[in-house]
Amino acid sequence: MPHQHMEVKAQRGLRGGRRMRGAALLCAALAPSAMLAQAAQQAPAPTPPIAWSEGPALAAGRDHHAVFAGGNRLYVAGGTNYTDVYADVWSAPVRPDGGVGAWERMPDLPDVRAGSAGVVVGGLAVFVAGQLKDLSKVPDVFTARVKPDGTLEAWTPAPALPAGRFHHAAAVHGNAIYVTGGQGATNTSEAAVYMARVENGRLSEWREVGQMPRPRSHHASLVHDGQLYVIGGLDGNPAAGPALYTDVRRAPIREDGTLGPWQLVSLMPFAYGTHSAFEHGGAMYVMGGVEDNFRFTDRVWRAPFRPDGRLGAWEELKPGLPATRGHVHVTPVINGRVYSVGGSAMRQVRAQLDVGVLPAPAAPVAAAPLR
Repeated sequence: MPHQHMEVKAQRGLRGGRRMRGAALLCAALAPSAMLAQAAQQAPAPTPPIAWSEGPALAAGRDHHAVFAGGNRLYVAGGTNYTDVYADVWSAPVRPDGGVGAWERMPDLPDVRAGSAGVVVGGLAVFVAGQLKDLSKVPDVFTARVKPDGTLEAWTPAPALPAGRFHHAAAVHGNAIYVTGGQGATNTSEAAVYMARVENGRLSEWREVGQMPRPRSHHASLVHDGQLYVIGGLDGNPAAGPALYTDVRRAPIREDGTLGPWQLVSLMPFAYGTHSAFEHGGAMYVMGGVEDNFRFTDRVWRAPFRPDGRLGAWEELKPGLPATRGHVHVTPVINGRVYSVGGSAMRQVRAQLDVGVLPAPAAPVAAAPLR
């Protein structure tokens, strides 16, 4: 996107000349050390790194799995190890100190799934679509009631998506679930956005509420300040030269649940797929994934939200993830800590749980032209 430039008008006449000469004399009077100190005060301080530790591992490594949270519970559902596709579901409690208890087996999904999405809304766990072992994309949706202790009741069929999806993303706004993009039946990326609501413990029918400007899959999504954001991803088959996206776009969520016009709000330094994205402390974070459809990465990026909803400059936080990997998918944030479960690099699947203490919230960032 072209840079927006601010026009600067030169001061003319005797009064303007005096101002300019006065400024020059002031700069000349400053010692070099004082000028450096002044510049240092104006430059934003680097964001502190994420402090990582290891939590309890899953019983088996996996990727293409769904990771989601509800209350102080983590959930992992489905996925694959590139030999088998899973239907098992696991949950672990998050303690007040941020540590994680042992993983507990929950009721299995009715069938195996990979490349799905999961959320918890209004005491209901919702597991959305995905791919079967024969690589067919299905629209099926399952729900399970969340018990008072955070464990799950049995999964039951719920209203299905209008079409099968794989490598889609899901985000929550109030009692509404927004499912964006994903691959359809022929491995082509889709642009449709579907929405359903959880009301009185039940999931409504899905309806199309908008179209993204371009088809997109393998992306991430989130809701911030009443706006739906989609981050990165690609269009096409990752193994067949897809279009790669570095963009971050957003659309306002109207009162009736439909989406308003999409707007470009940032460009990332690289194109990412199967990464995660989340909001914390007034900033968007992007973690891991496949970078430029070429290499697995451990990078972690952060960009502050500006008051107008656009993003400031991207800053790489070092060290990044404890291990390089794609299929990071969703990394839930609970009480200032981020939780990353599983994933893979070159089909070497992980079972590890990484727990990161996030930096304290930063001061708000003033509005500025999109760069």
